[in-house]
Amino acid sequence: MKKVYLLCLGILLIGTTITAQEGNNSTDDEKRNYRRIDPNNLPLKIDYQQPKEQVFPLDQISNGTGVWTELNPNVRRTDYLGVSFINQDIGWAVGAEGSIIKTTDGGLNWRSINSGVSVVLKTLGSFNGNIIITAGDFGTVLLSADLGETWQQLNIGATSNFWNIQFITEDIAWLVGEGGNCYRTTDGGYNWDLITTPLGSLPHWDVSFIDSNTGYICSDLGKVIKTTDGGNDWNLMQAGDNNALYTIVAVDSVNVTAAGQLVKFVYSSDGGQTWSQSLLQQDPPINKIAFINDSIGYAVGNATDDYKTTNKGRNWTFIYPNPRLGEWNLTFSNGTVGYNVGEDLKVKKTTDAGENWFKTIINENFKEVWFANEQIGWVLHNSIYKTTDGGFNWNTIDFPFPPIGIPIIEVIYFLDSLNGFAGKWNTEIFKTTDGGDSWLQTNISGVSYTVPAVRDICFINNNLGWATAGSAILKTTDSGINWYALTNSIPSRSIQFIDSLIGFTIGVNFNKTTDGGNSWEYFSIPQSDGRSLYLLNELRGWFTDLNKLYETTDGGINWTLVNNVTGFGFGDFGWLSKAHGFITGSKIYETIDSGKNWIDISDLVGNGLTKFHAPSTYQGYGVGNLGLVLSYIDTTIIPVELSVFKALVNSNNIQLAWQTASELNNSGFIIERSTDNKSFVKLAFIDGNGTTTNTTNYEYIDKNLSPGKYYYRLKQIDFNGSFTYSKIVMVEVELNPDLFELLQNYPNPFNPITNIIFASGHKGIITVSVYNSLGELVTILFNELVEPGKYYEVIFNGSNLASGTYLVKMQQSDRIKVNKMILLK
Repeated sequence: MKKVYLLCLGILLIGTTITAQEGNNSTDDEKRNYRRIDPNNLPLKIDYQQPKEQVFPLDQISNGTGVWTELNPNVRRTDYLGVSFINQDIGWAVGAEGSIIKTTDGGLNWRSINSGVSVVLKTLGSFNGNIIITAGDFGTVLLSADLGETWQQLNIGATSNFWNIQFITEDIAWLVGEGGNCYRTTDGGYNWDLITTPLGSLPHWDVSFIDSNTGYICSDLGKVIKTTDGGNDWNLMQAGDNNALYTIVAVDSVNVTAAGQLVKFVYSSDGGQTWSQSLLQQDPPINKIAFINDSIGYAVGNATDDYKTTNKGRNWTFIYPNPRLGEWNLTFSNGTVGYNVGEDLKVKKTTDAGENWFKTIINENFKEVWFANEQIGWVLHNSIYKTTDGGFNWNTIDFPFPPIGIPIIEVIYFLDSLNGFAGKWNTEIFKTTDGGDSWLQTNISGVSYTVPAVRDICFINNNLGWATAGSAILKTTDSGINWYALTNSIPSRSIQFIDSLIGFTIGVNFNKTTDGGNSWEYFSIPQSDGRSLYLLNELRGWFTDLNKLYETTDGGINWTLVNNVTGFGFGDFGWLSKAHGFITGSKIYETIDSGKNWIDISDLVGNGLTKFHAPSTYQGYGVGNLGLVLSYIDTTIIPVELSVFKALVNSNNIQLAWQTASELNNSGFIIERSTDNKSFVKLAFIDGNGTTTNTTNYEYIDKNLSPGKYYYRLKQIDFNGSFTYSKIVMVEVELNPDLFELLQNYPNPFNPITNIIFASGHKGIITVSVYNSLGELVTILFNELVEPGKYYEVIFNGSNLASGTYLVKMQQSDRIKVNKMILLK
């Protein structure tokens, strides 16, 4: 009842302005957020998993069936508490279990960075990116001097938890936290001094300096301290009542605002001499305030609302565009772009100065997945996401549903890449004929009540299908345009038909029809809440209940508990073929012998897969909580027998060689490369040899690569469009300090444009110039600082020049290289 009351109160107060008034000196410290009291108990979610950051094989000894690959989110699915950007594109977020993620493209892509620690990291900051500091529990402080790629741990003598950091200059920064933690560095973060303040052992929750001299720190009991001499002396102030203040911002030399426990806001317009207060006691605390300019700022926390000020923090208005629970930090990189992080892999971005926020990482708790083929698929939470590239990228589908907020869409089912269905609450089914771009509500008749959700849909051909909705069983004979109720008295969750007449449902009972659903026979089951059902044939099948798997071999008359297959929750079935299937849930089980044996593969795949769907007999996709999407490839079903696949390094070129012992309907191979073993790009297509029993050798050379690690795989494609992937090979191109290379321009001769590629093994300025045959300078194409081992390319346009021989000269310090090139018009 309490949660309902608070939600309703929040809705009634939408748009209300909170004006700072004198406080009431309440001292209800018991209601302070428990994570502030004992942040070491910051809980990782039950479904939290260390993500699989590369293709990894299943146990080749126990079952030997294939490989799983994480497609999303490819970062740790956990809580993020700190965020910092040095510009609108390059930034980091930190969180539980030492998690650090980095983006260089404004949040379009994130990747995990190894921090070397497993404690909760709560804050990070930098002045210009040269030095980055992150800190967290047990006095942990990490420093990076290479844009967050590697981190070294500093021992500064602290043992309590850090919460916030602020860089004032490239050299001066403050780091504060619990247990009286208040540290200052004057050398960019390599060394830290413990600063004594009037707060003593009280927590120093947040810090905000205007310049090197003047700054504030907030604490418990409404205490604020101020210094005007860089931390040598402090003035202790009481800011409003005794409720704690967790965040503070010095807007300018006189205006200061802070917030914290029970949505307490305080404000001073005279540099902290006097404070006014507002207090809205219904909500959890405010965790962070950030300003986008001298007047406009936002506050976030564990409440359902965010807060905004347009007058330096004097007044705050709460905004309710959507539920925003568990927000821990935010930052603005410029006047319009900002980032917000929080619990459950929440990483959001705004591009309109905080008015609207969108996810940069999909973190939905997925409950359905469906793939029409290896490229096109959909996943479902309350909204639907679609991929057209095999699950690497996802776009939200616009859907004609009411506002998201309660479980609405319950099931999706597709006949092919265009035609599909979505079932929802209020016994409604929507249909799409264009892959989800548009939807039409279908007609449903004969249902005695319309509150239950449509929970399962199945078709045996493009026209004939059935669905379950509460106690109703629905049928369509016109490809889902019209549905009618066959019965309103069979409570069911899962439905399956093996032909146009024989079908089954599971729910309170096991139910069977032999006339297409016109009449049903029911059989008692050991439990009264069957969830997922799968029949191999008319006699043999299984259903799941809470942590239990039951099997029948006589068409449902009798059911036997399958021992030692438990711990998966309610569980769900996903099958590639009648021999090969999975049970998904809190544990993952696999069978490759039609259910005779079930193997627990949770340690290999990870816990928390909710659904699995396979568009082919050798490839499938699983989804789980916090945005998890995995692909699976059964390597025992390979249309081409690949006997050798290797990579050899020759200077800055990589030679790929592979051999097939036999080929069946082999169209060819797509060669794919990755630099992070996650996102692969197509390099080339090599024709196959169709069907042959002869040994065939193939080769491809990847040229002019910069130093670094490279991952390659082959995507073998049949003439019918089906495909499978090879194993992944990794090679490393090492930096050659003697490298000084100016490649021959191409094309050559040229008319009028040609490409020029060059590289050096040393960092420094390189100048690339073009001269005519008389030695006269024509143009300077390049004059910039280059990174060692990296290949650069420039384009030369000779449209305004006469035909003839020209010289291209590359110079770095005293090293020079010259090539001839011919302009032929």
